[in-house]
Amino acid sequence: MHAHSAFAPSRFNLPVPVACHPALSIRAPESLFGAGTPVPEPIHPAGTPAPEPLPAGAPCADRARSRTSAVGVTVRFLLPCLFLLLAPGILAATPLEEGSVCGLVRDGDEGAFLQGVFVRWADQEGGVLTDAQGRFCLPSRQAGEHRLRVETMGFAPLERSIQIPAEGPVPEVELRLARRALELPGIQVLAEEGRGGGSSGSTSRIDRAAIEHLQASSLADLFQLLPGQISSNPSLAGVRQPLLRQLPTTAAAGRAAALGTALVVDGAPLSNAANLQTDLTILNAGPESPPPFSSTAGGAPDLRRISPDEIESLEVIRGVPSVRHGEVTAGAILLRTRIGAREPEIRTRLNPTLFDISGTAGWGDGVERSGWSATVVYTASQDDPRQPVEGYDRGTLNLAWRSPELAGGTLRSSLRLQAFRTLDERRRDPDDFRQQRERRALDRGVRATLSGEWEPAPLDGRMRFSWTASGSVEDQEGFYQSLVNRSISPIATAFSDTTVVAEYGPSEYLNRTTVHGRPIHGYARAEGEARGGLGGWRHRLRAGLEFRHDENRGDGRRFDLATPPRQNYSVGDRPRAYSDVPALRILSAYVEDRTTGSLLGREVELEAGLRFDNVNPRGLLSGQFGTELQPRANLQVIPAPDALPALALRFGAGRLAKAPPLAYLFPGPRYFDLVNLNYYHPDPAQRLLILTTRVVDPSNEGARSFTTRKVEGGLSWRGARSPVGHPLRGVDAHLTLFHERTRGAYGWDRALVSFPVQRFQVLETPAGQPPVVAPDPARVDTFFTAYDVPAPTWAYGTRGLELTLDLPEWTAARTSLSLTGGWFRSRARNEAPTVDTWAFVGSSRPPERAGVYPSSGTRRERATTTLHLIHRVPEVGLVVTGSIQTVWWDRDRATGITPYPEGFVDRAARVTSLTPEEARSEAFRDLRRTLPETAGVEERRPPLPMMNLRLSKALPAGLELSFFLNNALSHRPLHERRRGTGFERRNPPLFFGAEVTGRVGGWR
Repeated sequence: MHAHSAFAPSRFNLPVPVACHPALSIRAPESLFGAGTPVPEPIHPAGTPAPEPLPAGAPCADRARSRTSAVGVTVRFLLPCLFLLLAPGILAATPLEEGSVCGLVRDGDEGAFLQGVFVRWADQEGGVLTDAQGRFCLPSRQAGEHRLRVETMGFAPLERSIQIPAEGPVPEVELRLARRALELPGIQVLAEEGRGGGSSGSTSRIDRAAIEHLQASSLADLFQLLPGQISSNPSLAGVRQPLLRQLPTTAAAGRAAALGTALVVDGAPLSNAANLQTDLTILNAGPESPPPFSSTAGGAPDLRRISPDEIESLEVIRGVPSVRHGEVTAGAILLRTRIGAREPEIRTRLNPTLFDISGTAGWGDGVERSGWSATVVYTASQDDPRQPVEGYDRGTLNLAWRSPELAGGTLRSSLRLQAFRTLDERRRDPDDFRQQRERRALDRGVRATLSGEWEPAPLDGRMRFSWTASGSVEDQEGFYQSLVNRSISPIATAFSDTTVVAEYGPSEYLNRTTVHGRPIHGYARAEGEARGGLGGWRHRLRAGLEFRHDENRGDGRRFDLATPPRQNYSVGDRPRAYSDVPALRILSAYVEDRTTGSLLGREVELEAGLRFDNVNPRGLLSGQFGTELQPRANLQVIPAPDALPALALRFGAGRLAKAPPLAYLFPGPRYFDLVNLNYYHPDPAQRLLILTTRVVDPSNEGARSFTTRKVEGGLSWRGARSPVGHPLRGVDAHLTLFHERTRGAYGWDRALVSFPVQRFQVLETPAGQPPVVAPDPARVDTFFTAYDVPAPTWAYGTRGLELTLDLPEWTAARTSLSLTGGWFRSRARNEAPTVDTWAFVGSSRPPERAGVYPSSGTRRERATTTLHLIHRVPEVGLVVTGSIQTVWWDRDRATGITPYPEGFVDRAARVTSLTPEEARSEAFRDLRRTLPETAGVEERRPPLPMMNLRLSKALPAGLELSFFLNNALSHRPLHERRRGTGFERRNPPLFFGAEVTGRVGGWR
């Protein structure tokens, strides 16, 4: 047995009270304590001096002074760093003849050559127009697979993957366009594996045709096309967060995994770091409990905000991303909004819970003249048709402009403007006369993204500079109201450590609380790219700088101090202004080389890079919240390029990091209102209430980024690379094994705190006056309570495999098969020990000691496959997809739970460790906790099939009709739980919906 005073300090060390707001000084008349007797002063823990008050009107002034400290650092080092990063690329880029990629564009129906068609690489803004013979030529690229995109008015956009050989010329490409996407042979209505922007990591691409065929309600619904994911009914009920490989285990692990998923829209990240839409959790609820209104504070942006009608294409990187992508641990979602010439289109989507209407149009080619496009979407939904008071509304507007080519075609730029409004609310029920419950979350915002690229003509395409700048402002309002019933309690108004005479508040009142945030996000990236050859290897050297800025200028949490939100156990609550919260800034630099060549007769492609993040910079190499160095690499090897050119082996490994958002860095002060004397008399003139306020500031001044280590390997078979006539030429297959582990992720912990409380005695009770109080306290009690603090104690990870198999079309039946699947095993654990805080807080007579128990967690395992049968008849514009999804097993269990303690904490906050033998001895029987008999039982669910159907059909007059039916057989079996009692209904209910699209042809 070993005693010490610091055991998991984030959990139950006694915090030092720090005043963070100016005091609202309320003093009692001297007559209440007797003539000449001073008002009692608050007692501080032994050895802790009383905090000095901050200047009035300047709460948290010291922290606020750091707002502009990083600006000078950024400006001072931006230009020299950019020069140093790009100079090696300029010097190393030796001339290399790469030729051109040329081809023809034809009308798919008539075969005629098409003039003025815009052709570009899919990941670049600039391109060329076809000539009168439908011919185009683009500068070639590094060896490997790349995507061409073709756009013109009156035809459906087309993307085509082409393979650029390591040696020799690129074969000429012929592209045939159709008036409508449904008339394209081989239209892709599923995710394409490994078709990303050149990265060797595990990537899936979802194009516009697949988005339209799925009939999703938001970005979140599109992820069911990824390997190992399960399908669900389109819904806008409740916050939607991305989970790419992590299975649902605990709330903290799920939130951290979502936070570590980068959402990049048009080349600029969509940040949620300044979201402070939080509430003070009552101690009766768990520390991870969400606020009454919908909020994504501490997680990723709400995916419901993005309508599928805004999206042109989507890439999901689940493996090791390029070092270009920062602030990421789980993966990256790269989203491109719609831009370019297109005929006006109106789309209406209906299902039992949703109505959605959108319109889009575009004109101009963006080469010889400016290109413009616009998309507007409105969505109204109900969480449950039987509950009309709950619903979600969404409105978005997207405007895009692409400049004509300047400086001889070497300079291009684009500008995108976005505005949105979402409302998630539960209106007051007309029959709710008593509780008057109501809540809402109203978000509005605007965003602008400017991007461009320049290829200096003298360097003959061997150098390219690009830049992206983005800024957004949001206005967030969370509101809730309800009737509060409690015993007669004090009205606490102090914002600093003090003892005051307080007033009694009502025992029943209507509380109205508003949380107003105004997150402001800025982002800038400058990047240079050099291409060249060295020693028979081709190199693409890329280097760049990034800067991110996040702050919140909102009014914060607001409510009437006389009618505060419900709290208990002497936990107080105060309004808080978010404008006092310091900003978060991240300065980053990265360098990466992608090289291809031949080694020992094998074709090798290596992408390796290094990224450096400086969080709240204090200098070039130091930051307030630390720095992170992140090496990453992806390797692809074709072991037998002559015999088996379609077979490739893939490996990837890397370190990724994510800085904690403002909600974890500066959660705000915590208040405790301790009663020194409670003399309640029927006559208000004779009442006296003396109250001591204590303030604790749980800010994470020493916080650091949490990190993830990713490792994956696998093999791919690209049938198109096989020689003509090969039996597997039409087969695509990918198998990936992966393991990723995250440590130091943030969650909410409950910390135990104690305060000495003076108890005063009444000496006299004169009529019509407050009582006279003894000048000295009658006794000093120790009061225990708790509060929630952010703690980087969570670890989670996943290992498993992902599988995709695409077979060629059976021509006679015009049907192709596609199989996707995954096996995932996820674990999540709070690495800090658990303290039995309720032994002290929930008891009127706190015990002498309470148990400290080992950390515990959750493990979940799931294996799924989905077989897709795709029937295409392009002559009549028909696509039918049938999907059979099978969850082969789904298991979960709690881990690390034991009734025996590993130590105990006493009333003086001293922690004593116990050996396993001592923990099981009779001397510490009182510390053993009672666990249910089924606490360690594994929940095992049997195999579960489900069938879905989707149909898309082109109609006359430019119309298209789509229809879907989920869980077509309405198979929803009951599963009796092994852990706990009762049953669970598996599979979502039968659900259907339809979509109608109309296009206006011949418009320019």
